[in-house]
Amino acid sequence: MHEKNESSTINFIKNIFSSRRISLPITVPTNTIVNNININNNINNSKNVINVISSLGLILQSRPPNLPAKNSREELLHRKQYDALLDAIKKRELRKERDYQKRRAQQLEDENKLSSNLQYWDQKIIPNFNQIKSTAEVRELWWFGIPSAVRGRIWRLAVDNNLNLTAETYTGAYCIFKPEIGYVQGMSFIGAMLILNMDTPDAFICLANLFNNNLYHNTAFTLNQIKINKYWTIFNELLSRNLSCLHKHFLEINLTPDFYLLDWLFTIYAKALPLDVTSRIWDVFVRDGDEFLFKTAIGILMLYKNELFSMDFVHAAQFLIKLPDTIKVDEMFKCIKSVNIEIAGKTFDQIILSL
Repeated sequence: MHEKNESSTINFIKNIFSSRRISLPITVPTNTIVNNININNNINNSKNVINVISSLGLILQSRPPNLPAKNSREELLHRKQYDALLDAIKKRELRKERDYQKRRAQQLEDENKLSSNLQYWDQKIIPNFNQIKSTAEVRELWWFGIPSAVRGRIWRLAVDNNLNLTAETYTGAYCIFKPEIGYVQGMSFIGAMLILNMDTPDAFICLANLFNNNLYHNTAFTLNQIKINKYWTIFNELLSRNLSCLHKHFLEINLTPDFYLLDWLFTIYAKALPLDVTSRIWDVFVRDGDEFLFKTAIGILMLYKNELFSMDFVHAAQFLIKLPDTIKVDEMFKCIKSVNIEIAGKTFDQIILSL
């Protein structure tokens, strides 16, 4: 029974994150033009089977009998074009491989940095969490990410359990626990993030308290359109104050927040960003709440403002719905840190409470 539940959990997480783009390094044979590549992982023999389908290779074929045959000059020209295509593809794939290895090395370096603080998190912060969580030292350490080995425990402590749920209550599921909300699209991404970092009972307790503690998700999941529109108004004001030129550009191309921000906030960025970047965002979100979600949104737009200036409605919307896998997380957090979240002298929490 336990194995069945574990298998179901793994399949659930795979289904949730299957929409993320995955960059796989591939080797292109020198005698092959690659157009469509299907990569199937064979778990038994650990080999990648690459099926190549292309019409580009036809450039080297002889013409049908009812057409004039190629002369030697044309044959040579086509051979050069074919070789040039091959060379361009090989260079592109090598560049992708280098970029992938570079990103992977950076991820490992970041993880090693976090792991070096693991003992401090485990022996100092967790046992004294409520006493030291708000100190400058802990907040600074927190900002740069939580080691994955203790991430689930920290999230659980940060979200707290104001609802006083116990492990036995998770079997009822959130839809039964909160029938006035039920299931709303996007919850599965949030559930997957929690299940990846903690046991199922703790994940449910954390999920219920997370929605209970955060006003935005309470509003969004009850589909209170009037209040949701007020959130969009607040976001537009923040965008105007922090990125006035980009705000103006979005108005000109009719790109409103509901085209991209809805997905970002509903899934707490789990759908739009790679898993490692999403985890960093969640680390601070469980501490700072809704305010950080809005700061993150402005920070992402700040990071990509130059690219977005040159885009029309369609390209900008597509870009923001699926952000690049190559996003530079440290640069993104620098942008987030610089965001001014106050409006007319009021803090974000004061603004939200006045809605």
